[in-house]
Amino acid sequence: MPIEYGIKGQMVNLIAAKRDPGFEAAALRWIFGVLGEPVPDQPIEQVLKNGQVLFRFLQKIRPDLVKGNVYSGELAAKQRENVGSFIDGITKLGLRQSDLFQTEDLYEGKNIPQVLIALQAVGTHLQTSNPDVPAFGPAPKHG
Repeated sequence: MPIEYGIKGQMVNLIAAKRDPGFEAAALRWIFGVLGEPVPDQPIEQVLKNGQVLFRFLQKIRPDLVKGNVYSGELAAKQRENVGSFIDGITKLGLRQSDLFQTEDLYEGKNIPQVLIALQAVGTHLQTSNPDVPAFGPAPKHG
């Protein structure tokens, strides 16, 4: 990643400081546990960047939320579509706008903590809507 200066550099540093490797590993264990696959030994942004894993994850837990097939090639625009399909799908769950992330947050690695916020929100939501899916994130608030 290139060195950033000024306000942009400060934002990059602030976002990097919010990263939690343990939480990132837990998120990957949850996703790959649901998929029934081994967890890759790579940083979360590399594992999830092309959107394939997220697309397949959502397809497994709620096939009604994603349409079409996952793109498995190297074309950046199509990889971004995979990520966008995941975001569209989790939006249909009724998550708060503040819990979502933008494609570039993941694809360009601009805000991985926001991606984790979204994954945690999905995990919390699924504890009620899909209780057979392993729990991830805090228990949902009732009332």
